[in-house]
Amino acid sequence: MLADSTAYQGRAPVIADDALRAATLARGIEKPRYEVDGRFDRAVRLAREHGSTNQHLAAVYEWAWTSFFWLEDALKVSDLYDQVEKLAIGSQDADDLERLSNLLPLLVNALHQEMLQPELAAIERRRAALTKALEAAKDDTVRPNNSLHAHALLLMTHVATISAGDDPAKLDQIWQEFTSVRSVSRTGDFPV
Repeated sequence: MLADSTAYQGRAPVIADDALRAATLARGIEKPRYEVDGRFDRAVRLAREHGSTNQHLAAVYEWAWTSFFWLEDALKVSDLYDQVEKLAIGSQDADDLERLSNLLPLLVNALHQEMLQPELAAIERRRAALTKALEAAKDDTVRPNNSLHAHALLLMTHVATISAGDDPAKLDQIWQEFTSVRSVSRTGDFPV
């Protein structure tokens, strides 16, 4: 349907969804990299031009995820992380911030595997920005499920960015705090 632009008249946001679906399908059937990257580039462009912020965020995030797990390109993940951060960091929605908390450990791993230089991984800067955003979402108790989700993501961010030289007791404290999150997560919307 992407080839027939007249099918999208009056339904511009649908083209962004279809372009992202085409990109993830190309990834899934292991099309050549130039085709996968080209489809994601188009999905991001169409989402930015015709879609919502959520569609734009989803397209950039999926491209970053693909760049790491399918294309093994940590440098591309780092570049795309900045775009995801730009779209998600101001959000009070834990689901948006979760995308950053999923990508940050990939950069930590890439750094440990020497796929990225420390200045390109920028772990501390990125962790600090994500932590600040998650703290703000956690402190917004008007939305208890979102607050709880942000709290769990914050704890996972701490786990993912702990370094080998850190005190092991630090990890124990994080797991104990997780116990308190788990005990209150009896709500239907909490993504256990």
